Amino acid sequence: MKTESLGMNLDQLLVISGPTVSSEEQAEKNYTFKNQLKTLPFVQKQAASNNIPGRGYNFSTAGITMQNPQPGDEKKNYSMFISDQNFFDTYGISFVEGRTYTEEQALTGWSNAGKVIINQKAAAQLGFPAGEPIVGKKIVWGKEYEIIGVVKDYHHLSLHETINPTVYLPSVSYSYFTVKTDAANMQAKISQIKDMYKSIFPGNPFEYFFADESFDQQYKKEQDLGNLFITAALIAIFIACLG
Repeated sequence: MKTESLGMNLDQLLVISGPTVSSEEQAEKNYTFKNQLKTLPFVQKQAASNNIPGRGYNFSTAGITMQNPQPGDEKKNYSMFISDQNFFDTYGISFVEGRTYTEEQALTGWSNAGKVIINQKAAAQLGFPAGEPIVGKKIVWGKEYEIIGVVKDYHHLSLHETINPTVYLPSVSYSYFTVKTDAANMQAKISQIKDMYKSIFPGNPFEYFFADESFDQQYKKEQDLGNLFITAALIAIFIACLG
């Protein structure tokens, strides 16, 4: 499970937890922090999202259909994920059609921008014929939203879980900030980001982790069981050596 291709790349992704103490200027502060991250020479890519792979989605909902739905389509469930325009590139998620959001659409927010991205599972569940162009078509969720991109299915959760039909919504997110960098001088890089974080989000604890390690926590039971088998095998070998 740990070596299977996930359809995304979690290598060298440092994730910073967003502020827990918010203010009236929160959206502006989030935008400032993201822009300042881009100025750091060791930051190759950066993104903001309201959740991350391995930790779930933002919410799930029914009532999403094509413009001319079939009976029962309104009862089908979709996972919803909120992020900025950089999320897909930062996590190495491929598009099979279309593109990511514009920065303006992320700043406007999904409710006002009227744009969404879906994955292949969602396209199939919505009823779009396989192989038919989807970009530019609309879905209905209270009002109409235009599909601007279709991403290739990837394992957002562990391989224990099936890939969910997912709709991605644009926003200036701040629950998690993800930075792609290399492994050199990591502690010095983290210290520099911490200083920046503290200056923009005073009163908030600075917490970080690595995306691949967080994702692998889903396999803790398997890891513990593997360690148990290794221990049992070593004990058996030791007993055998005693004759």
